[in-house]
Amino acid sequence: MVSDSKAKAENRTHPKRFYKVAAAENGRILLDGRELKTQGRKPLAIASPVLAEAVAAEWQAAQTHINPERMPLTRLVNISIDRAGADRDALIATMVDYAGTDLLCYRAPDIAQWQATLFDPVLQWAAGQGIMLQTTDGIMPIAQPQASLEAVAALLAPASDAEITALAMMVPLLGSTVLALAIWKRELSVEAALEM
Repeated sequence: MVSDSKAKAENRTHPKRFYKVAAAENGRILLDGRELKTQGRKPLAIASPVLAEAVAAEWQAAQTHINPERMPLTRLVNISIDRAGADRDALIATMVDYAGTDLLCYRAPDIAQWQATLFDPVLQWAAGQGIMLQTTDGIMPIAQPQASLEAVAALLAPASDAEITALAMMVPLLGSTVLALAIWKRELSVEAALEM
């Protein structure tokens, strides 16, 4: 629960809620029937009906003020529409770089067996996608095969801007491009990845 003083401070820095009803309709978010736009003034169009409903729910849940920090899906959609197209190559390059030092490849001697039990099946799945990464004991960086890093880029190439945005946000949180790819390709659940 947010304290009264903290809530008052937040309210001073965020705009007041100016609408009564937020709703999703045909992939658009409507505030009292008026179409919501991104920060870049583009229509906030969402292809997934489930995601559109979730974004509308974030706007409907706003109490007296609009706090973007409490609207993670809205922020994600804004970034995918306003920036992902222009930043696409850089976002993919960053995820390829993460694969070069992927968390799944570094084993701690005292828990290496436990890590192998969890990580190796995911690395084997990645190898089936052409991403064959080397593992090591300890934290000293090792070079990964260039062909494997190119396979990461090739796997990401057909992703939509929204998918690239979500993956680019997920990779640093997980410390692993391979885990993010496995979630995206439905090889692994989010819950299972977070337990690793």
